[in-house]
Amino acid sequence: SMLFTGDIEELAEREILKQYKNNAQLLNSCFLKVAHHGSKTSSMKEFVEAVRPNISLIGVGENNKFGHPNKDVIERLEKVGSKIYRTDTMGEITVFVDKKGKSYYTKNKDKLDVDKYYEVLRSANIIYEVIDESDEKFKLKKGKNSI
Repeated sequence: SMLFTGDIEELAEREILKQYKNNAQLLNSCFLKVAHHGSKTSSMKEFVEAVRPNISLIGVGENNKFGHPNKDVIERLEKVGSKIYRTDTMGEITVFVDKKGKSYYTKNKDKLDVDKYYEVLRSANIIYEVIDESDEKFKLKKGKNSI
């Protein structure tokens, strides 16, 4: 499962916890898109403990003036055993989910590892055809049996 939190802050997290107080296990997620770039105003302890993400994705600019992600947020995620992937240190992160719900992800720092990307697509049984591979970017055209 995936939980996309957008830019919610503590108030919204508390409301979510309140709504799921009798079924908190429903919040457990394989992937968490960490709220508000990992800001100190989000990802409070109780929320992170309820979600218990296997993998936390943090979209954040390198050397940003806000100091995101906050070190306390990182510590809370690590404390629940979450693997943390950050765009400021790893570059673009892509997640694929196949028909059976199995997830695959790729990351890169400086340039797209095209061979690794193709390997992930093949392992996920995604049928594809490369239609443009110029400038180290490419588009995929879905095959007739693709997901």
